[in-house]
Amino acid sequence: MGKYLKDYLPDSYWEMYENTYSDHNYEHFWDSIFITCELFRTLAKEVADSFLLPCPTRDNTNMSIFLKHVIAF
Repeated sequence: MGKYLKDYLPDSYWEMYENTYSDHNYEHFWDSIFITCELFRTLAKEVADSFLLPCPTRDNTNMSIFLKHVIAF
């Protein structure tokens, strides 16, 4: 983590960022993966909007479907 990263992130993003780190629990590992995906999706949309660009969501949706498939095994 960056020493001053918390100073530059809104509280909601910081909380999500902290939750991308997992402990030894297998279930928490998958929670952190999906939180990472959600944080990326949120920030990607925000950046795309700031540059007036479309934010393609198909790849993100497909990746989420794949990850849910992986944990079903």
